[in-house]
Amino acid sequence: MDPRALPQSTDPRLKPSSRAFVVYDRKTGDVLHIHHVVDFGSGAPSRESHEARARRLAGAAGAGAGIIEVSSDEVNHRQAKRVDVTSGTILRG
Repeated sequence: MDPRALPQSTDPRLKPSSRAFVVYDRKTGDVLHIHHVVDFGSGAPSRESHEARARRLAGAAGAGAGIIEVSSDEVNHRQAKRVDVTSGTILRG
């Protein structure tokens, strides 16, 4: 992910990192939701895990949905995305 696209902080000690959680259909590999997370390393606890939040925001994902954590770079493009259900990796195109 382009670091210039990340939220900026006036505190130079805070270094943002980003990742994405992809919720997908385990049978077809169709991507149902992509949840981006930006962390500033503050150590502040969140009320729910990133995975739980991604599933909740995916809405009707249901029990047949899988979830993988990937680098934001893997999903930060306009190409069609699918998940290889065997390897759990992102496929483009």
